[in-house]
Amino acid sequence: MQIELPQAVLSAALRHVARAAAADRSLPASSGIMVDVRSDGITIIASRPTMRIQYEIPASESGVSIKRGGRILLPVDILRGIVRKLPARGVMLESSAPQRVSIACGSNLFRLSGLDPKLFPPLPDLTVGSHLAIPSSQLKQMIRQVSFAVSASDTRPVLTGVFCRLDGQRLRMLATDSIRFSSRHAPVAVMRDTDTPSAIIPAASLAELGRLLPDGDEAIGIRIGTGHMSFQAKQWRLHTALIDGAYPEVDKLLPRDYTTELIVETAPLREAIDRVVILAGGDSAMMLHLTNQHCIKLNCRNEVAGDAEEVVHLREMRGEPLSICVNVHYMRDVVRAAESAALRFKFGGPSQPLMVEPPDDINTAYVITPLRSRF
Repeated sequence: MQIELPQAVLSAALRHVARAAAADRSLPASSGIMVDVRSDGITIIASRPTMRIQYEIPASESGVSIKRGGRILLPVDILRGIVRKLPARGVMLESSAPQRVSIACGSNLFRLSGLDPKLFPPLPDLTVGSHLAIPSSQLKQMIRQVSFAVSASDTRPVLTGVFCRLDGQRLRMLATDSIRFSSRHAPVAVMRDTDTPSAIIPAASLAELGRLLPDGDEAIGIRIGTGHMSFQAKQWRLHTALIDGAYPEVDKLLPRDYTTELIVETAPLREAIDRVVILAGGDSAMMLHLTNQHCIKLNCRNEVAGDAEEVVHLREMRGEPLSICVNVHYMRDVVRAAESAALRFKFGGPSQPLMVEPPDDINTAYVITPLRSRF
């Protein structure tokens, strides 16, 4: 193997993939980075048992020179640390002995020992399964608006992931921790639809995907297979193992009848919640009082520090006045995630789940289960 490429190009490739390397050093093959050099380009890969990210550097990219192909597996922390500190010049990687590589940049020279690339885990076959495509910005927004509601507890592993399902020409993502629920639909281009239209994606994999996705409308290819799923852009691919299990049929738990509905401007509500949450401390309870005065009153009480009250005026309100207790942190998450100028709240009563949705977006919905009032 003998290649030369700009330090910035190599550093960017390592930054994209490094988070997929396993932190467990007892798995040396999974805690390293594979450098695979071919005549048409360079592939940089990091892989752990649940996730794999690969980044492509084409031979045609400016400053890239490929003189001899080959593969080597190198320690991620050392390789990335060296490359990140090198000057902004061309970097030469050359392997003249098995599992040994030299890294040269100007007068800087490092020699590293690597591992046999045959130890690197192979990529599962995803030629079968559902194939679809979605604009990057839309997928990034879906992840942002849904994934915050996954469970942080491993008691029910399926709830630590985001459920993804292909319904005709629409992709649905939903998440719940059994107390709150988020759901989002988006249209997709379907190239192949098979009997594997759904998956439970680990939240950690989606978090990494969200970091990789650009803000533009580049088409992201998605493949859903049995036990695995991949997302592919022009220069990178993220491959993730899926969570095995049956996701709960949360739609059956959604409220159907409402006694009170209101629409409120998002900005003043978000600002009020941000102030109230400061006082909440360890007690996350917040009371919402709806009156006939077309306003919503937010109350939060801290046994040690004191109490807070905020009043937010409503755009409109229909139905009966009521008071309901909710988790202030969960409410803040929903208001932030909705990304809408206004929000519609639907209440079925003080002990019934409340629904939150943008008034002009039928594809997005959130549900919060109320708390038992403590004040």
